[in-house]
Amino acid sequence: MDTLYTKLTPRLVVADAKAAIRFYQAVFDAEPVMTLDTPEGRVIHAEIDIGGMRLSLTESDGQTNRDPEQLGSSPVLLMWMCDDPDAVEARARRAGGTVIFPVDDRFYGMRDGRFADPSGHLWMVTKPSAKLSADELQRRVNAQM
Repeated sequence: MDTLYTKLTPRLVVADAKAAIRFYQAVFDAEPVMTLDTPEGRVIHAEIDIGGMRLSLTESDGQTNRDPEQLGSSPVLLMWMCDDPDAVEARARRAGGTVIFPVDDRFYGMRDGRFADPSGHLWMVTKPSAKLSADELQRRVNAQM
């Protein structure tokens, strides 16, 4: 098996892996790498490449692998550093994602936004908009809180 895993590779549990892959292709220009199905057709392992990074998917089985809908939400936020978060957000919206925070310039020196994909996974798309020292960043956090 030709895999290019990093030392930490996200593995997302989804209700419908093929639909999730289509969404990631539309939003992140993901490239499918492989899919392994059970004889009944359930995807037990899929891999996609997003900008040179591997993402693994499996379909929920309702027991040990439960998707965000079965759990009520996802506590994990995947952050994607990109050149154009506005364009990624627009593609996510067109592909069926739900915008949670629209992309905007943030006080912490990033231009970012957040959306949920149709599988219920949370994504932040971001890029630096200002170079801030740790002291300046802490000052801004204190002012916002």
